[in-house]
Amino acid sequence: MTDLQKVILDIYKEIKKICDANNIRYFAIGGTSIGAERHKGFIPWDDDLDIAIPNTDYQKFVDCCKTSLPDYLRIFDYHESEHCLIYWNKIHNSNTTFLEKNTYKYKDYHYGVFVDVMPMYGVPDDIEEYNRKIKMFRILNTLRQNSFEQLSAKKKLAKAFATPLLILFPRSYWVRKMDIYQAKYDFDKSKKVGYTWHTLNDKLVFEREWFNDFIDLPFEDTTMRCCRGNKEMLKRQFGDYLKLPPVEEQVSDHYVKVVDLENSFMKYGIDGKLKGE
Repeated sequence: MTDLQKVILDIYKEIKKICDANNIRYFAIGGTSIGAERHKGFIPWDDDLDIAIPNTDYQKFVDCCKTSLPDYLRIFDYHESEHCLIYWNKIHNSNTTFLEKNTYKYKDYHYGVFVDVMPMYGVPDDIEEYNRKIKMFRILNTLRQNSFEQLSAKKKLAKAFATPLLILFPRSYWVRKMDIYQAKYDFDKSKKVGYTWHTLNDKLVFEREWFNDFIDLPFEDTTMRCCRGNKEMLKRQFGDYLKLPPVEEQVSDHYVKVVDLENSFMKYGIDGKLKGE
């Protein structure tokens, strides 16, 4: 493990304690579940860890974190960041810094080394209509919240015209509307489920029965909770997930500006530099 991965793993262990103590379902997704299957730990070049929680358990998880996390860990709430470009929460180490190149200029988007925790919802039969509404909510949220410099030229023009109307709505109004819309499709009552960090497609929609039970796979010096259908989920999303990608693709997906394991993100300015340097 790298030093960064050790910090990430520590965060995961605290999340695991909270979930296990409060009967909250959780499971690895994406590269984390590939790591559990292929490496019995992190993918060697990975710099994050992703887990999902059924939407019916998600608010319970958030509430438990607010009372049970160690003092050095915090929730980064996407509802509370004016410039936020994600739609899930992060549990992050407030004694560290993880700044990304496209967001470091915004103080409300600074956080420490993190674990991504996202809700997993049910998915309706009409995925096209579902995606259309999710896209609409995200565009409205972007126009309401994000600054001009975060937007494309087309969206800048749209924001200029839409601002007089959108300003009438609370800042997080549209993202909360999206949450409510997604919650219509309850995880436990649906035949299909998915996590919407991307637009849903056939590779990101899974049989809910795969998540009826869980397995614990070896992961570094602990275990990682995966859904019973983990292999099927990974095969659908990634194909031959046991095959290593070409060397040139063995890199992180994050556009990292600063990783600092010794200093808090609160010590960094919007120039991406440690104050006092």
